[in-house]
Amino acid sequence: MFKLVFNIVKYCVFAVLFCVTAWYWLTPDPLPLAVSRKEAADAAVKTMLVDIRANRGAAKSAVLLHFDNDPTDYVSNALRKEILSTGILDLKEIPLADRIRAKLHLRIPTYATLEEATNATAQAETDLVIWGQLTSFETTDGDSAVINGQYHLIDAQTMQPLFTGTISTAKQEAAAEAVPETQAVAVVEQTAEPASSAHEATVPLYARILAFVFIAILLPMITFPFFRSTAAKRSNQANAVVLALYAAIGGILAFLMIGGAFATPALTALFFIAFIANVIYDLAMLSFATRLEK
Repeated sequence: MFKLVFNIVKYCVFAVLFCVTAWYWLTPDPLPLAVSRKEAADAAVKTMLVDIRANRGAAKSAVLLHFDNDPTDYVSNALRKEILSTGILDLKEIPLADRIRAKLHLRIPTYATLEEATNATAQAETDLVIWGQLTSFETTDGDSAVINGQYHLIDAQTMQPLFTGTISTAKQEAAAEAVPETQAVAVVEQTAEPASSAHEATVPLYARILAFVFIAILLPMITFPFFRSTAAKRSNQANAVVLALYAAIGGILAFLMIGGAFATPALTALFFIAFIANVIYDLAMLSFATRLEK
């Protein structure tokens, strides 16, 4: 019975790995944005950042919702990077479901109206909710592009808009003309080489959890002959050494999974849950190998 369950789990794991790999390689990559569209979006993001800084009040944290009608994700992601790199607000993490959709090149669900956005974040534990909507983001006949829309800063306690700003190509052009030439050069240089944020430099937690699960499951399967050779010695000491070795490996992997630090109670609990589950799984594999050698 155990052998049957073992084979089922083994084939299921390999099937999942195959499907994920096939999906990753077979799904088309998003088309690159034209330079003119990137420049228009970057200018709009810079203006939004100035407005957010001026109208955030005493807010320290915020939830940034994916902008509606932003299928390329460029505007939403660029605004998130700018807010994180400047540190004007502490943004909440992107939801796990949205991260998975982004990895699989799937569309991220959005809120079509301000009312939907406020209702969806009514229980958000934050100071502000930032949501926007694009009405146009396209190239024109020449080498230029237009971007238009609006965005809102919403008080997370009262769910009332604190500030409503407009995204307009004409607005960005007027602002650019008002900036002195020396300052304009500095802005262009900052846009060309944006600072990397801590969010970009770290691997998402869900990816680390998946990596831990795959390694923890596959390692005993791949090295199962080693389990059998140890079980053939019929030595409790040898079995204990092997179990301790695999437990140590699992502990290291679990520690790396939580980011190499017991930063929060949730991550600490996650470490112990993963470590104990890994030890139980290794013990089951070793017991199965021992029964095969009897």
